[in-house]
Amino acid sequence: MDAYHVRAGSWLRLRAAVPSGGCVVGACGVGPHLYVVASHAVEISFWRWETGRGRAGGDWARLEPPPLAGQLVGIGSTVWLLCSAFEDGKVVAIVHSTSATTGHGSDTGRRDGEVLLYDIAAGEWTRGPQLPVGFRRAACACVEW
Repeated sequence: MDAYHVRAGSWLRLRAAVPSGGCVVGACGVGPHLYVVASHAVEISFWRWETGRGRAGGDWARLEPPPLAGQLVGIGSTVWLLCSAFEDGKVVAIVHSTSATTGHGSDTGRRDGEVLLYDIAAGEWTRGPQLPVGFRRAACACVEW
């Protein structure tokens, strides 16, 4: 895993991969932690990286995965997920899925999307609003005003 150290202005190569493998599909930093969502074919895992602990210069903690609806993740579907920090204690995940389902009167496939909020202090996910119809790709930025 690579990380950009803002104060030093350089990239760091950390000696730690996401536990149990998988492909990182979403990540964001909140305070001193890095939160990572990883994909493992048809399942999703959620991790927190804390620097300064462990042999690899940090340590992973497994967290409750996002509550993705069964129709969003599965064989024949493509999922886009983006995470962003929100306030001091929340992670926002925008999830968009395209299913390759055809037949039975549907030849266009199914497109779903949702917003998920992770409360760091409570360790819980809640659902936000559904994304508008026709949403094509996950994109997210949080602004406080």
